[in-house]
Amino acid sequence: ECVLDECLEVCASCAVNDTGANACGNDPSIQTCGDEDTGVLALGGWVCQCTLPAIGTAMARAASCPLDECAFDATTCSTCAGDTCTAAGQACHDVDQDVRQDWTCVCVLPARGSALLGAADECLLDECVEACMTCDDPTDSVCGMNPAVQMCVDPDTDEKSLSDWVCRCLAPGRGVDKIRTKASCMLNECSDVCPTCENNTCWDNGGQACRDRRTSAGSLLDWECSCPSPAAGTATAEPATCILNECTYASSDCAWCQKRKCAQAIPVQACVEPDDDFYTG
Repeated sequence: ECVLDECLEVCASCAVNDTGANACGNDPSIQTCGDEDTGVLALGGWVCQCTLPAIGTAMARAASCPLDECAFDATTCSTCAGDTCTAAGQACHDVDQDVRQDWTCVCVLPARGSALLGAADECLLDECVEACMTCDDPTDSVCGMNPAVQMCVDPDTDEKSLSDWVCRCLAPGRGVDKIRTKASCMLNECSDVCPTCENNTCWDNGGQACRDRRTSAGSLLDWECSCPSPAAGTATAEPATCILNECTYASSDCAWCQKRKCAQAIPVQACVEPDDDFYTG
């Protein structure tokens, strides 16, 4: 008797062609080839049969064998997840049901994390970034929406470590971290160093004094230069123009003032100040 098993031999009608490619594939965990009639005249009758628990057959071509590896346990399917993910409190996701051994365990939202063919080692939850019952709202942050002043920081992003996020002041501002509430961030633009700070601008312009009217880190460019006594003048975020009428003050108030000198002259004379600029007059 002449026998031709089209699943094993190489021929024009066989599952295996002359290049060695198998129409049913080379992974028996997905599908196998079966030839019920191996007579030499019974050609083209071989079948690709899906391996359980996947279901499907196709005659003389590859079968479609989709399988959700998250839906079966290991006793039914050697490549399946079983309860691996659920036992870890995670969800199972089969990336491609036409591919075997590609399932992943995925952390339950809003936590983040996943692992291929096993439970994720850690599930992370950044309460400053995600949306959850205990989280800061990233669209309307408790810490404020000015990232130059303070920001939300979650010191422990383990999914089990909740309600521990803080508002933290950012340099050059200073302040103590506050748990789940806005921090008080201070910045003295007269004594601190920062892009908007005075940085000795007042003192370097004729010994003027600097005063920061509001030392909140969010209140910038409100420092003032004020003129040395007895001159008068202030300016915000720049050196002041200092005015001194030398006829108004006596020499006891200012060494170069002339109020009494003119008044005590004989005959009495009037004092005239032609230039009241403190530095050039």
